[in-house]
Amino acid sequence: MELKIQMLDFSNVDRRIEHLDKEQIVELIKRYYAGESVNKLKEEYNVKINNSNFYTIFPKKILEENCLYCNVPFVQDWESKSSYYFMKKSPYCPLCEHENHDKCRCKTCKKIREEMKLLEEIRKREAISNTYYEGNYEKVSESNLSLEDKLYLSVLIRGGLEEGFDYIKPMMKIFVELNKMVNPVI
Repeated sequence: MELKIQMLDFSNVDRRIEHLDKEQIVELIKRYYAGESVNKLKEEYNVKINNSNFYTIFPKKILEENCLYCNVPFVQDWESKSSYYFMKKSPYCPLCEHENHDKCRCKTCKKIREEMKLLEEIRKREAISNTYYEGNYEKVSESNLSLEDKLYLSVLIRGGLEEGFDYIKPMMKIFVELNKMVNPVI
């Protein structure tokens, strides 16, 4: 394992290994991932922690890739030497906690996703309004309607009746309600 002091973030060293110098910490990490016994390493380096959490005290790895928002290098937590690939931890920004994937939960990515969702909703609403704008359609006399057209029109009007049968909702309101039933906002 090629590991150098420059590849580690020593700005926040765990109190259980702060008695070690940087070279000793690098050597400890190398030996741990080389497969040496955790009990032997704990005794030799005078580290008091349970075996299953031993790797959690190591300083974070500094990566060459920078955060899109903060322009600082990404860091990555160490993993257990027996961890599975599907449990792999993603690199993240130490300042804003941004991760380079679609499901990043940093504040900036959340805000961008909310804005994109809002813009998409506005686009859909405009498309619906433009489609059903009455200026787009030519008015046709009832006498010029076919029997099938009259049937469809009667179904729409019947669907727009209020409970007291004394008021018919405007067509735009009917279309909006139908759209909400077909495409509910989550």
